[in-house]
Amino acid sequence: MASTHDVSHPGLPLAHGMYASSTAAALDPFLEPGPMNRLYLSLRSGIPSQVDWALDRLAAYTYEMPDRFLLADYPGMADSLASFMLCLCLAVRGLPRSEWDTMQRAYNVNGTLVDQGIGGSEYGYSGIAATSVKLAHLTLPAAVVGTKSAFHPRAHARDAAILRRAMEAALVLRNLALSPANLTTLVQIPYILDVLHDSLALEDHLDECVDIRPNVLDMLECIASRLVLSDWVRQKYVLGMAVHPPHFVEDRIFVMLHEWIHTSNDRALLLGALRCCRAFASNMSNAAALAEIDLHFHETSLGLVSRCISLLPLTQDPELLEAVLDLLYQLLSIDDNVMLLGACRTAQASTRIQAIVRYLVRNLNLGKSVWERDSPSTANQHAWWAGHIPNTQRIRQIREVELREKMSPMERHRWRVLPPEIQARIEMMPEPERGTAWMKTLFEHDPDGEVTQMEFWIAYRDQFTPLANAGGPPLQPAANLIRHVSQTFPGAAAMVISADAGAQPRFVIRGIAPRLRESRGPMCLWVGCSSPHVHTWAQIREHYDAHTQQASDGLCRCLGCAYVALSDDEGEQRKQLRMHVSTHLPPTRDANVFVAPSAPPATGTHERPGLIQFEVERTPSVPTHMVGQPPTPCGVAFLSLLILRYITRVSSSVLRRDGYGCPNYVYGGAVASTKRPAEREEYFGFPLSSLTEDSQAQNDARASSLDEQYAQAAERIMYAMAGIEDVLVETSLRNDILCRLANDTLVALRPVED
Repeated sequence: MASTHDVSHPGLPLAHGMYASSTAAALDPFLEPGPMNRLYLSLRSGIPSQVDWALDRLAAYTYEMPDRFLLADYPGMADSLASFMLCLCLAVRGLPRSEWDTMQRAYNVNGTLVDQGIGGSEYGYSGIAATSVKLAHLTLPAAVVGTKSAFHPRAHARDAAILRRAMEAALVLRNLALSPANLTTLVQIPYILDVLHDSLALEDHLDECVDIRPNVLDMLECIASRLVLSDWVRQKYVLGMAVHPPHFVEDRIFVMLHEWIHTSNDRALLLGALRCCRAFASNMSNAAALAEIDLHFHETSLGLVSRCISLLPLTQDPELLEAVLDLLYQLLSIDDNVMLLGACRTAQASTRIQAIVRYLVRNLNLGKSVWERDSPSTANQHAWWAGHIPNTQRIRQIREVELREKMSPMERHRWRVLPPEIQARIEMMPEPERGTAWMKTLFEHDPDGEVTQMEFWIAYRDQFTPLANAGGPPLQPAANLIRHVSQTFPGAAAMVISADAGAQPRFVIRGIAPRLRESRGPMCLWVGCSSPHVHTWAQIREHYDAHTQQASDGLCRCLGCAYVALSDDEGEQRKQLRMHVSTHLPPTRDANVFVAPSAPPATGTHERPGLIQFEVERTPSVPTHMVGQPPTPCGVAFLSLLILRYITRVSSSVLRRDGYGCPNYVYGGAVASTKRPAEREEYFGFPLSSLTEDSQAQNDARASSLDEQYAQAAERIMYAMAGIEDVLVETSLRNDILCRLANDTLVALRPVED
């Protein structure tokens, strides 16, 4: 609805009250409530100067504070304002002048009878209304308007004043109607609907009344939701039976609006008519009169949905497009009007609904703003792929290997010494447990690594000989210690490598390598695991198999995982859980599978991954006053997505209600059909041969029952919505204003079983 605006007379100084502040207006003595209010008495006085002064003041007050100016505090004022519009309507209809020309005679100025306009105010200003002077023919000799003269504002200044006062009264009433608190008082005016109807029809008789219609349409939009259409509208547009003219004024107003929507080239009239019809449609008592599909699944003559669809390409006029979408949503919310979108009986039925859906989804980009947002990324420290991400820990490990290769014998000896905290923990263990703990601390499994047996034994001897000499546990023999390597590290073994002729053979332990102090190796993430640190991912898999075999509740207890197997069968539950825990393991490499090259190395580290830049979209919205609540969506994009969500929900409900399930689309549906294949024929599945253009006419003829016709229409809509599923997913991910509506639409598109 257009915003309130003020009124000024060209060529004249503006009245002081026009720009009075709201505070000053609130303290104005002329705003004292009650039946003796000065403004009300001036309107009823019949004195032209007083009437014009009151209308000017009211235009200023209702512009500055429409929510604080309550008609209920001024009894009779609404009736007085409407009476000026009524006088104009009576004059245009050709009634005797005595019924509508009740003002006192104006003054004679320079030989021409003109109206005083705004005069005699407390500010000392007195002048002639410029509108009246312009409309009067100054070249005509001065003459008094006869009592039987017809209404002629271009010839008579007195008639021009009547027209001007009616226009100002319409503006004041329009400003007051914007406040919901004044609607009850307005609808209680006995003849208000007749005045609105006659005012809308004025331009057919008088070109000067063009400015009245927009204000009257704004008033009608505010009160139309309280009006109920009679059965005559249903008989005319739904049943096609009415032949006599409408009796009730509500019906006559609707007929006029309906005609403007279909035929008018005037943008202001089309915009106002769309908004008023939307208000009519919002009253559920009018649902029967606004049905677009009859009992035989045929389109009625109302044609409002089709007209709205034909106006969808008007993307260059967002205000008009928003009114079209608002009316379209209200109409589709009535009974089975949604099925009209997919009920076309032509060969291009599927193409038509797909075009409609494409128009609506295109509107999601109207008025949106896009900007880049930086978000700090986080890394999973326990994932199997964590070691492959550049991080400071790995940098230290690589540096340690490089330094170890350059170590002198003295430095290498110092490296083999256990850290004090580990030495204090294992030094009093009995053998062979102490030797096993020592091996796991200083060495790790490495299929390609090797350590000489002499180096291995010397490191053990130097570590524990001082403790054995002090009375601690004795050392193991070298043979026993080396033999335990294969038990501690499966796959490792002591061996003799033959050298070339003349060289000494090498005694090594193949399968182990000095452990990097910063490396922790694979670790079982199952909470409560007694020995989480292992050497290979194969052992981790064995851990998970054992844990899932013992699990009885289907809950994955891996650190940070909330997966639950929901099967009622215990065996199936364990099977699902075993399949799930494999996601916590690195994928197995198949030699026959080509692996794409890795992306360029990241600049961040595991501890400081850096920032992720992504685009954020935001469509028009209204900020909320509640703390923590997101903005409320509005505008063309919001209404378009609202329509898409509604038609998807209704279509899905129709299919499930009739037992057809949901269409399979391309990669499988979510709800199975309850009908046998013979009952469903070939209506569902993909590709949908029954909906191809070549066989469209045959299928429509075969769909004899209403249920089948509803199912076919609903399925066309669902397939059209499936075509924009990717767009809805992208909107859900990038648009924080429309994400909730987009998610609701996606859920309705692929529902899950109850």
